[in-house]
Amino acid sequence: MEDEQKKSFLDVIRARHAQRQDVWRRMENGEPINANAELADAVEVGNTATTEGSAVAEGWMDQSRYSPSELAYLKGQESVHASKTKRAAGGVSEAESTQLKTTLKNDHSENFVVTGKRPQNYVRDSDPATRFDEYPKLNALFTLKRNLVLQSATPARYAKLDLWKFDLRNLGSQFDVILMDPPLFEYAARSEETFDREFRDAPEGCPPDMKRVWGWDDIASMNVQDIAAPRSFIFIWIGDGDGLERGRDLLAKWGYRRAEDIVWAKTNKAVKGSYQVGPFPVLQRQKEHCLVGIKGTLRRSSDTHFIHCNVDTDIIISDEPANGDTAKPEELYTIIENFCLGKRRLELFGRDHNIRNGWLTVGASISNSNYVRDEYVSWFRNAALVPFNHEIETLRPKSPPPRAKRF
Repeated sequence: MEDEQKKSFLDVIRARHAQRQDVWRRMENGEPINANAELADAVEVGNTATTEGSAVAEGWMDQSRYSPSELAYLKGQESVHASKTKRAAGGVSEAESTQLKTTLKNDHSENFVVTGKRPQNYVRDSDPATRFDEYPKLNALFTLKRNLVLQSATPARYAKLDLWKFDLRNLGSQFDVILMDPPLFEYAARSEETFDREFRDAPEGCPPDMKRVWGWDDIASMNVQDIAAPRSFIFIWIGDGDGLERGRDLLAKWGYRRAEDIVWAKTNKAVKGSYQVGPFPVLQRQKEHCLVGIKGTLRRSSDTHFIHCNVDTDIIISDEPANGDTAKPEELYTIIENFCLGKRRLELFGRDHNIRNGWLTVGASISNSNYVRDEYVSWFRNAALVPFNHEIETLRPKSPPPRAKRF
């Protein structure tokens, strides 16, 4: 290029560079902008068909002025420009060029690097309240399910209990569903704030070096097998570390078989950046697991008085609480209540925000107690199941009957 043309070209590039810096600054601050419109294509000057990306590559612009994400962006724009040039010569189809542009504009990994916003933030219809608005039959099914569960639910019962010492058999009942969210070391290690808020004060009798954190051997020592009904389910939040192995050991010890693994993909729409970066993972952890175990023999096609399969999925997409809070998505309760029609539901290690109609919630963090064993047991002598509903039976997905064995 001639010196004068090159100077004019670089002036435009510097102006565009400053504009792009401002756009990314506003994106990081959470300001509402149309990023795709404002991060316009690289500038072409005159008939030279030269882009900012090629200017950087040729050393006309100092690369130290650019962040790694900017350099990646410019490389992508250079690819778009190259496809335009090739297409003009008849070498790239319209469809290929459109695909390349779409890929660049929907690069959620690059967006995560630039803004800290996780890719799962952009999954459509993840909110249960509006998920099925465009699907009338599913919307009707979930509405009927929700109403029936609410109408048949027993009053919320809760008990402040020190689970280090309490014998679960003293609850006086067996349960169709047991849900537990143990205070794992993984949670305590997330931040000092989390440890101070949830694990600092040790209950009486708790080993001093453990505070209120439970190890896997401590959890295994609980006699869960004695309060599980012969045909029943357990849901265990196991974090995203060694619980993937140790959680299966718990299922085996208590007499369950692993049935499912529900994954919570954590979004961060309401917070800035990503705070799940620690010294132990080799990847940025943005999920947690809930193991599902089954006890006894249940056939999905014939035991429909007790289970409704295939209603929900095994993925929950919702925002992670701020500041390392260990609260879990409320959607799991809906998944459990839609699936298992047994009404004897117990949550272990519960807190006040977990108290819910249709559940018995126990834990050391509960503020007070209203559980009366004889009253609770009496509720299920003649009504242990959510009642049958013909409309739900018509709408819900059906499991195929087992195939006959061939000899």
